[in-house]
Order: sequence, then C-alpha cells, then structure tokens
Amino acid sequence: KKAEAPPTIRILVLGDSMADWLAYGLEEQLAETPEIGILRKHRALSGLIRYDQKSDTEWPKVARELIAAEKPQAVIVLVGVQDRQ
Repeated sequence: KKAEAPPTIRILVLGDSMADWLAYGLEEQLAETPEIGILRKHRALSGLIRYDQKSDTEWPKVARELIAAEKPQAVIVLVGVQDRQ
C-alpha cells in the first residue's frame, strides 16, 4: 500500500539479517499507520560488535552517515547472529 504523504516519523533499523526481519515485522504492524515509516538499512552477514577486517561495513561510520542523511526520529540497532563470535 502506497502512502499518500511521506511519513512524518521515520524509524531507522540497522543491523544484520535479523534487523531486516525486525524491520519487516515493524512495517507489517505499522501498515495502517502511514505517518510512521521504517527505513531498512541492514547488511546481511555483518556484525555490529566484532568488526571483521574482511568486511566492508564499518558500522560506527555507516550509522553516523545514515543518521545524518535520513534524520530519523528513532534508531533501532539489532545485535544479532554474527555478533555471537
């Protein structure tokens, strides 16, 4: 369902593949609330706590840039599967 007006409240969801599922659930639950928009910014197979030198995702930098660009009213960070190492 396409919103007629852009959302006035934006929630940024960051993390790995589990964050993607969280964002999907939030979108589903908030489908009847068009003033709230979910911004999915996940990277599958990436960890937030343990930085892997092989990874191109440096989460602190990515988070700062996304927050500055998107200006969300709330940020949800999900520490997930890849952070059990």
